[in-house]
Amino acid sequence: MENVKVTHKDFIKIAKEHDYFLWHFLQKNQNDGDFIIRSINDGGNENKAYHLNLLLNEIKIPYFESYIEDSIDFLHELGIPYKSLWNPNFKFVNSDSRDGHYHPVIIGFKKFEKIKTTFDVCYCLEGVVKIIGDLNPDLILNHKC
Repeated sequence: MENVKVTHKDFIKIAKEHDYFLWHFLQKNQNDGDFIIRSINDGGNENKAYHLNLLLNEIKIPYFESYIEDSIDFLHELGIPYKSLWNPNFKFVNSDSRDGHYHPVIIGFKKFEKIKTTFDVCYCLEGVVKIIGDLNPDLILNHKC
């Protein structure tokens, strides 16, 4: 599994190199929160299970991470409304900073095309599996347990 912290400036290179890939746009310090989907590259509370990492180790799909606050315009250009990305009343991370108001999202891409996001399903492991299945069902059907 390829998992690299990248920026939106890497999109063309990534899309040229991969037929299918997942891109996780998350908050800084997201691993400090109390939720299942976490960064697989950042530390945080080691007592919490890294469920996404376990899923990606089983289903081999390229995976990338970026910070949502550094990618707002890129995400908006993909058709995601600004109001879905940042909400002053939303508090996803226990923090007094502005960082906690960004809503993380995982996007499934087929080359240069956005296929589905966790805004379309849910920001949960089941949503990630649904995105992978919509990208290419063979990734799940041909998966060896």
